[in-house]
Amino acid sequence: MSAVSNAVCVRKSTVMLKKLSAGLAVTLLVTGLMASQGSERMRGEASAKSDIAHGRYRELTYGLPGPGRLEYTRVLRERYGIEVRVVAGCVVPPTLIDYVAGYNSVSIGCGEAEVWARCFQRGRG
Repeated sequence: MSAVSNAVCVRKSTVMLKKLSAGLAVTLLVTGLMASQGSERMRGEASAKSDIAHGRYRELTYGLPGPGRLEYTRVLRERYGIEVRVVAGCVVPPTLIDYVAGYNSVSIGCGEAEVWARCFQRGRG
């Protein structure tokens, strides 16, 4: 009887260990994906800060161009010196989406501040 109960106990332990291993693998995978998304966003923010420090104002976009994108791009470039750069078409990897979100979170705010400052200076002069 004890040999049978030991075998059952070992079998249950093995099944439980496999479930724990699978759960741990999924947890590590999800954690890794979340960490890479966060790092891409931070990389985008750092890149935007570097561009701004060098006097380059950009907005990154992806996807099909909507109506008015050409005019929007032209006005930003000619009036305000802000470049609109298309970085991908319709198929965009999640890491690039995170990078663009980080970049634009910094650059658009600074670009808007620069535009407002220029408009204000024009109004005074």
